[in-house]
Amino acid sequence: MLIFQWILLNIIFYGGQNIMNKNRTSKKFALFSIILCMVIQVVFIPCWAEASNTTDIDLEFIKGIDDSADESVHKSVYDSVYAPIPASITELDEMHAIPVLERVVEQAEDISIEQNKVLRAYGNEEPSLCRYGDLNGDTNIDSTDLTLLKRYLLRKLSKFPLDEEAPDGYDSLKAADLNADDSIDSTDLTILKRYLLRKIDKFPAETIDPTPSPTPSPTPTEPGSLSKPGNLRVVKKTSTSVTLSWRESTGDVDVSGYNIYNDEILVDKVTGQETTYTVEGLVTFSTYAFRVEAYDGSGNKSEKSDPLEVTIDYILEKDTTINGDFSLEKGMVNLNGYMFTIEGNLHLNGGTMDLHGSQLNIKGSVIQRSGTMFVNAGKLYIDGDYLIESDMGNPSNGILKMVNYNDIVDIKGNFKMYSTVDHRNYLKYGVMLIKGNFEQRGSNGASQYNFAANETHRVILDGDDIQYVYFESKGFSKFGILEINKPLECYQFDTVQQTRTFSLFSMSSAQSYSDTASDYWSKLIESQKERSRFGEEGVNPANGNYSNTFIDMNIECPGINMVFSRTYNSLDKDSTGILGKGWRFSYEGEIRDVSFPGFIFKSVTLPNGSVMYLQKTNII
Repeated sequence: MLIFQWILLNIIFYGGQNIMNKNRTSKKFALFSIILCMVIQVVFIPCWAEASNTTDIDLEFIKGIDDSADESVHKSVYDSVYAPIPASITELDEMHAIPVLERVVEQAEDISIEQNKVLRAYGNEEPSLCRYGDLNGDTNIDSTDLTLLKRYLLRKLSKFPLDEEAPDGYDSLKAADLNADDSIDSTDLTILKRYLLRKIDKFPAETIDPTPSPTPSPTPTEPGSLSKPGNLRVVKKTSTSVTLSWRESTGDVDVSGYNIYNDEILVDKVTGQETTYTVEGLVTFSTYAFRVEAYDGSGNKSEKSDPLEVTIDYILEKDTTINGDFSLEKGMVNLNGYMFTIEGNLHLNGGTMDLHGSQLNIKGSVIQRSGTMFVNAGKLYIDGDYLIESDMGNPSNGILKMVNYNDIVDIKGNFKMYSTVDHRNYLKYGVMLIKGNFEQRGSNGASQYNFAANETHRVILDGDDIQYVYFESKGFSKFGILEINKPLECYQFDTVQQTRTFSLFSMSSAQSYSDTASDYWSKLIESQKERSRFGEEGVNPANGNYSNTFIDMNIECPGINMVFSRTYNSLDKDSTGILGKGWRFSYEGEIRDVSFPGFIFKSVTLPNGSVMYLQKTNII
């Protein structure tokens, strides 16, 4: 540059000498040369010098960043900064180029913040303020914003961290959309880089008219033109699958298919107009949350349907036996028409045991701490006790649901109801057979109506020995129909007003009671008295028993003939006879002792099936 200035000075010097020359042509040329040189000296030389100085400073700055790099590396970094804009910022060496970009911005002249402020109105809301390019809201547009945008595009960030100086509600995502196309992509990255390199002085988004235009009606190619699928429901379940169905989506375009999600994770998709799908490979007793969305041929998607939570049930597909105890914590066990046998105890801690017209055999006891025992036209046989109570003698929130005429619950042990649930809508129909003791508790948070049975619900106390009946909530809970198979003296009824402590497992001596019958039952059937009418030919309108005697052989003998016959009684539930349930052989009978504290009586069964009870007295 000094040599160039020396040449210009010589031109001016010799031009001056030519002016003194008398030749008019030489004078004009000399005067033009002097004026041109002065313009170059005054205007172009300072700009050239400034550019030369800047280059020297920037190269020195780059060298200072990494002393280990050789001159070629420094030059390549400088060239990458001032070379034509690459297609992607990833072509720049971030470690070297970003500090240089910062330096370039710092050397730039004042940038008007006001020209980068964008006002946009959304409906009747207040205008939203943001500054395009300032992604962290620190009022500066620099290499930090460039790095943030790059990390966002590489999915290392899900949102832009805001500076502590950023105003409340600062919309950094809008600030990153530099071309206002409602998306943040590599185009915005290129625009920001060009801005930092001073290739442009305004972002494309700043040239958009901020005045909002009326919202156009959705077109077939716009997202949201498809309606949300509705009425998502389960139409079929197995132990490992569930079949979903939903109402079809509608819109201005044809639906190409549906995406099925579980907890926002895409499970699968169906194409065409199909609105059912079976999800396979599910885990029993696990809970899933399914949603469905429609999509069209352009890739536009509808809003997802409302979530549907589904717990996979244990549904029997054949007769099943469990060796040992079985616990149900949640979900449902559906017998589905098959027999389910548990060799140990059943712990019902939650969920629903649905007999579904089938037979459930429990070889041990049932401890129902929670959940629902839904008999559902099935048969429940329990060899041990049935206790609806929680641990440590606390009340349970379990439910015994008997709402079908064909419900049968047969308990060989004791039954205890200590639930917090009002059972007036659950004990409606069906039959409970209890051979042990009956206890109802309604204190400590338990419902006083937890055994308030409907008048069509029947309890049969058919134990072989004395049976204790205890209602703590007498008057609120009671039997609908109570049927007994022994004289009433063989049953001891207790009330909560009495001082004696009652326990299923440690009975005190029997006590008489003075409470009226209606406090314990709505209707009493003394079947032992009805059995005294067995063997009477035809239908007995008093109890509905049908009886018929068939003579198979009559052998005449001196004195009394030998008659071989058999008698059928429709209400005889005894199946111990040699001919089976309901039948009695003419020479088949029995006398059985029945003891009761305070007296002893004998039960006499005659060959025609009728029963008489004879009490022992002290009369000689």
